[in-house]
Amino acid sequence: MSPRIAWAFMALLSSEPVAGISDRERARLEAKHRTLLASPRPAVLLRSWLRSRAQLLRLAVSPSEVDGLLQDPRLVPSGISDARSEMSAGSEAEAYVRPGDLEQLMADHLMAAVNPANVWLYVIDRPLARPAPLGLVIADLADHDRAREDARVEELLRVARR
Repeated sequence: MSPRIAWAFMALLSSEPVAGISDRERARLEAKHRTLLASPRPAVLLRSWLRSRAQLLRLAVSPSEVDGLLQDPRLVPSGISDARSEMSAGSEAEAYVRPGDLEQLMADHLMAAVNPANVWLYVIDRPLARPAPLGLVIADLADHDRAREDARVEELLRVARR
């Protein structure tokens, strides 16, 4: 999916208004949504469909800095760092940041692009407020490609359906 369509699909997952798409695009997204809900492995589909939603940086920060990082108002926590994920993220963090805030954020929290990474930082050039839309949380969990996150994707899709 293109970034525009990926964000429209996440709005649909979040039960939010889907703006900026044609009726034909909406019909295709609704068909994809039905396919997703019927899939025995929806996280696999989400990983392939929504890759274009943002630039992903895998960074490292001191474990003692993770809580402070997630409190930074320049970030919107998502995925494992969103309370709705019900994940125990430990010393990991996942969030969204605007491109204009990235450099100073990295300097303020002494982040570096080294392994092992414990911060998944998505860079997006669009407004986003706390809390992150549920569809975004679901997509981010799917990106981890781990059993516990995939199971939570399935649970959250059931919640979003109601």
